[in-house]
Amino acid sequence: MPIPESDLAGSWRKLSSQACAAAYPLLIHFSDDGRYRAEAANPGDFILWDLGSYRIEPPDSLHLSTANDAIIRYRWQLRSDHFTVTTPDQCVLEYQRL
Repeated sequence: MPIPESDLAGSWRKLSSQACAAAYPLLIHFSDDGRYRAEAANPGDFILWDLGSYRIEPPDSLHLSTANDAIIRYRWQLRSDHFTVTTPDQCVLEYQRL
């Protein structure tokens, strides 16, 4: 059964603190129209997800446009007020709904 983009809509804060997570935003806001915007922990820091589009493909794919405009497929899971994303290099990121 498809997971609608509206299930991910809202603001999320990164809980992950491992070194590989530093390249990903501290805060990310998903709109229910398939767009997102993100904020780094410190202004001016480079983050891979900055602003762009996203789409969900069941059962476990989240496609995000990245800072260089590439669209990358991530494995992900949504559970209530948490979601986890596994990057292509196997970094596991956890976010909590605000």
